[in-house]
Amino acid sequence: MVPDDPTSSHAPWPAPVASTVVYGLEPPVDHSHPSGAPRRRRLAMVAAVLVLLAAVAAVVRVESRHDSRQPEAATKSPTATTTPKNASSGGDTLPTVAALPSTQAALDTDAIVALVDPAVVDITLALDGGEAAGTGMVLTPSGLLLTNNHVIDGATDISVQIAATGPSHPAHVLGYDIVDDVALLQIEGVSGLKTVTLGDSAAVDVGDPVVAIGNALGAPGPHAVTTGSVNALDQSVTANEPTGESQDLSGLIQMNARLRPGDSGGPLVNSAGQVIGMNSVASVGGRQFGRSNVGYAIPIVHALDIARQIQAGTASASIHIGDRAILGVQVTDTTSPDKPGALVEAVSNGSPADDAGIRRDTVITSIDKAAITSVDDIGHALFPHSPGDSVEVTWTDPDGTSHTATVELAVGPPA
Repeated sequence: MVPDDPTSSHAPWPAPVASTVVYGLEPPVDHSHPSGAPRRRRLAMVAAVLVLLAAVAAVVRVESRHDSRQPEAATKSPTATTTPKNASSGGDTLPTVAALPSTQAALDTDAIVALVDPAVVDITLALDGGEAAGTGMVLTPSGLLLTNNHVIDGATDISVQIAATGPSHPAHVLGYDIVDDVALLQIEGVSGLKTVTLGDSAAVDVGDPVVAIGNALGAPGPHAVTTGSVNALDQSVTANEPTGESQDLSGLIQMNARLRPGDSGGPLVNSAGQVIGMNSVASVGGRQFGRSNVGYAIPIVHALDIARQIQAGTASASIHIGDRAILGVQVTDTTSPDKPGALVEAVSNGSPADDAGIRRDTVITSIDKAAITSVDDIGHALFPHSPGDSVEVTWTDPDGTSHTATVELAVGPPA
């Protein structure tokens, strides 16, 4: 479905702005109708109500993100996929990047799709309160899978379908980068899979023809395919999320191949059938973009470098290895300047926080003796930890009584 012009009088959009960059978000399934029958209709409406529908996605995922822009998780998820601490993918060898052809061939879309599509998967994610869809690329025959971090954000269960029509398999997260928006997954119980061929994204030129392939709108059947060309290189954007938060991304490939919700994590392919980027961001809003034909992809060389770090179990300030560790609370900033900390709004039953005696309306003031003055500090304090780690938490009751306890962190959804 083609989105209405956001500047027209009848379009259900906010007032137009010059340019708003948003993630290629995954449309959630609406569960307000028990039969589930409205799914196709609601997915078809995604383009016309993108801002509103993406906001629904954020509501069911806000507790799961764990960087400096979101609060700590509220829901303990016993069904979350699990990986060992400092998980790795064993001896699987990630692909190398090949040189690009010296001259660009004419774009043969059918031939490119036939070559690449068998290594493209649909990702379906169970979230707290719904489902979401995204795209991934198979890197190794044994099922190492590359996608965006925001695709797997908040997932309590992940399954992938090979080549859009093949069998579905469970998958688990090996690690993710919250800054560069890259995640590495392992498909379980597979072997002999077709893999993508990677091309040197550093050698891409403006004007090169490209093909984008993805699980647009999470619809069943063959993948969506759009064509275009590279408009610009080394682009920096601020990607707005439906929550109103934002993330700065840089070094991106800009193209005029249309991207839609669900395309995130899919391949951007050159005329030789080489993947040169991972589709991640689309522009909407403003007269200059009209039908939202401006998209951005993470250069594959950069994404692959992050995948190698994850595979090696190399954590950093932005890369987390294995499962995410949570306390099991929903928090917000306190409103009193003289009582800094993270105000607890909800506690998940049976969570580490619940077991320690942390209750609603208490204020968390420190973790491992590091001061907590805002929800941002909780994200920083817990990001390096893994499930099973013990941390010392200090909190204050509404009457001013202070408590300190050592708690063992639980498994949470990916950030």
